[in-house]
Amino acid sequence: MIKIKENLNEILLAYYIFSYVILKRIIPNYTELSTLVLTANLMLVLIVSLLYNKFKINFSMKELIIYFIIILYTLIDYNFRSNEFTSEIYTYMIIFAIVPIFLYMRIEKIDSFINSFSFFAAITALLYLLDPLQEYKYSSDYMVFGYSIMMLAYIGLYTRIRQKKSVCLTILCVLVLIELIIFANKGSILSVALFTLLYELLIKKSAMKKFFLILVGVIIVLSFTTIVEKIYEFANKNDIDSYSIKTLYQVIKGTSSGLSGREKIWENAEEELGENIVFGNGAGYYRATNNGVYSHNLIFDLLIEYGIIIFAILAVVLLKGILKIAKVTGKNRLIGIMFFSMWFPKLFFSSYFQSEMGFWLFIIWALIDEKALIGDKDEQY
Repeated sequence: MIKIKENLNEILLAYYIFSYVILKRIIPNYTELSTLVLTANLMLVLIVSLLYNKFKINFSMKELIIYFIIILYTLIDYNFRSNEFTSEIYTYMIIFAIVPIFLYMRIEKIDSFINSFSFFAAITALLYLLDPLQEYKYSSDYMVFGYSIMMLAYIGLYTRIRQKKSVCLTILCVLVLIELIIFANKGSILSVALFTLLYELLIKKSAMKKFFLILVGVIIVLSFTTIVEKIYEFANKNDIDSYSIKTLYQVIKGTSSGLSGREKIWENAEEELGENIVFGNGAGYYRATNNGVYSHNLIFDLLIEYGIIIFAILAVVLLKGILKIAKVTGKNRLIGIMFFSMWFPKLFFSSYFQSEMGFWLFIIWALIDEKALIGDKDEQY
């Protein structure tokens, strides 16, 4: 049981990560009230955090630098290269970048954060388990169901059942995985597969388990075509409409690339790369020139909107984070893997980085070397 009073900073961050999908499910008429709900939730979390910390907020220099860069580019874009998406994107930056970074910098007990994350993951899974059978009534579509809901739920549940055995949570985790495979998008399946692989290889350090994982991986790769065909046949016989299985089947049959039209989007993005490549054209530029369609690729987003300088800086930070995963141990490594899996490979095929909480949490995690978290021991669990 998590003691709320002693662990409120950790609970707040875990809650905030899941809060919008939880509120979307439980609040009637959420669509009409979404702006109000987003604002109220953000303000409430910040107020609770400030009161709990007695307004004694010590900012690190790296944290302040991130805030300064975001504010600087906000002012530049609003005043010199504004477009119809500028306000939306920088509003998302407040919600999904600045606030999560602020909350992360207040946590001290890594155990409590991981446990809280798993707790809200279980709640989220239970709230949305029947959603695909209700034609995505609450999530709205298979993409949101996969990336924003069940992918996060799986990460939290899998982490928990690998720490402490639980029959109920194991069953729930298996159900989440099945729904991801059948009712979600391919990218979310790839993300949970990556998380599982990294967890088992880097957290559970067992030579036998590594050998077993490699063996299973080889078998799956060699039997991939047969597996997809069998699942596709089963889905057809039982009238199950699965986007991911259908598109995978089309890929192995050679009737589709599986990129769902992204080839044309990326061709258009390539044509815009030469326009102000040094400093970029401002947040939302690609969307503004392509009827609201975003580029579906982190590299294109950074180069087109912010230019080669910001691209190079963030590339170094992301590489630093990847190297940090290899370097650190225990639960600090685990949260690095969790944050990494929340945005990779998602941002290379979908969404945009300004609105990806996992991306910004990984950035701050990568930068803050000196943050010593209680409970960060090299434990095997």
